[in-house]
Amino acid sequence: MKLYNSGFFVAFITLFIFSSCKKEPVASFDFDKNNVKAPVTVNFTNTSTNATEYLWNFGDGVTTTEANPSHEYVKGGDFDITLKAYGEDETNSTIKTITILPTMTGHWTINFALFGYHYTGRLNLIEFENQTLGGEFAFGDAPDYNPIQNSSKIDGSAVTIGVMLYGTALTFQGTVNSNYDSMSGDFYFNGNLSGTWSAVKN
Repeated sequence: MKLYNSGFFVAFITLFIFSSCKKEPVASFDFDKNNVKAPVTVNFTNTSTNATEYLWNFGDGVTTTEANPSHEYVKGGDFDITLKAYGEDETNSTIKTITILPTMTGHWTINFALFGYHYTGRLNLIEFENQTLGGEFAFGDAPDYNPIQNSSKIDGSAVTIGVMLYGTALTFQGTVNSNYDSMSGDFYFNGNLSGTWSAVKN
C-alpha cells in the first residue's frame, strides 16, 4: 500500500535541505581607537559572517556601505555605531559605542572688552599631546593672522592664550566648558587686567 505522495515527499526533502543550507548573517565589527581626542580618524574592521552587503551609521549623521570603512570624528562625544549586515533574505544588526574626547583644536570666535570697548577676533587653535596650544589669532576682520605664544596651554579646564599684536601682549586667561566648545575669563593688556572675554567654537 502506498503511504505517501512521492511528489510531495521529494518537494518536502528539497525544501528541508535548502532551508538547512541557508545561513543567517551575523553583524560584527571592531575599531582601532577609543577614548582619544578629536579630530581623529577611526578605522573599522568588519568581522560579520554570511553577509554580502553592509550599512554603517557612525552615530554623527554619516553613513556608508563600505565593507571596512574609516571615519573621521571632528568633535567629542559618545557615538553609537550601528552595522547592518545583509544576507540572502535576512538582516542582522549590532551596535557599539565609541567615546571621542573633546579638544581645543578648531576655529573659535572670541569677544573681549578693552577699556570699555568691545572687540572681536578669530582663533585657530591646535591642542598638542603635552597640553600646550598652538595656532593663530586675527583681530576683528583683519586678513592677517598672528601666531599665539608658546606659553599658551590648557591644564584641566584652565586655559591661557597669549598673543603678540603690533608689539602689544594680549593674554586671555579663563576656563573652557566640559564640551570644549565655549570658554571665558579675564583679559590682560600688557600684563594689566583690562576686562573680560568669551569665545565659542565655530
